Amino acid sequence: GEGSLVTFTKAMFAPAGFEKDVPYVLGVAEFQDGTKVFGRLDKSLGDEDVKPGMKVKIKSVDLGEGRLSYELTSA
Repeated sequence: GEGSLVTFTKAMFAPAGFEKDVPYVLGVAEFQDGTKVFGRLDKSLGDEDVKPGMKVKIKSVDLGEGRLSYELTSA
C-alpha cells in the first residue's frame, strides 16, 4: 500500500559492515491502516525530494546471499 512519511533523519554513521553506505536517510512512514514502519529511504531520492507528508511505498531489496531487506521509496 501507500503511506505518508511522518519524519526522517540523515545518518552520518553506520554499524560495522555498512561504513561505505553513509550518509543515508532513515524515516518513519504511516500507512492507511495505522501501521507505522521505520526504515531506510531509497538512495535514489535526493535530499530535496524527502519531506514529511510525501507519499511512500515499501520496496524489497535483495542484499544477496539469501538476505532480503526493504526500503521506503516514493509512491
